[in-house]
Amino acid sequence: DNLPYYHAKIAGSFAEDSPMAEWSRLWTAEEGQHSIAIRNYLLASRNCDPAQLEDERLATVTKGWSYGAPCPIEIFAYTSAQELATRISHRNAGVKADCPVAHEVMTRVAVDENHHFMFYRGVTTAML
Repeated sequence: DNLPYYHAKIAGSFAEDSPMAEWSRLWTAEEGQHSIAIRNYLLASRNCDPAQLEDERLATVTKGWSYGAPCPIEIFAYTSAQELATRISHRNAGVKADCPVAHEVMTRVAVDENHHFMFYRGVTTAML
């Protein structure tokens, strides 16, 4: 749930009206949807303690996140790796789930993460 920090780092690297800023806003919206879908599944299926989930989310967000990348290419290289790792993690979580709904949620999120990975990998490659 460090999405606000990720968004600020990426969006802050480009002019507000640039295509990259537009992409950043779309990416942020999609990542937010992932969090909502996974959280809703966990709560509806009673697979977690709602208070603990929220306490841990707040702890993560209030702790903050800082990635001191001095240039945009490092931001995109980091984000490429992060999107790939997230895709693999979500796909594997879905495969291991004993619930078809969890499998479907995680599969859909993993597909989106793969699209994000391909985009960021393409940007990184173009910048090299």
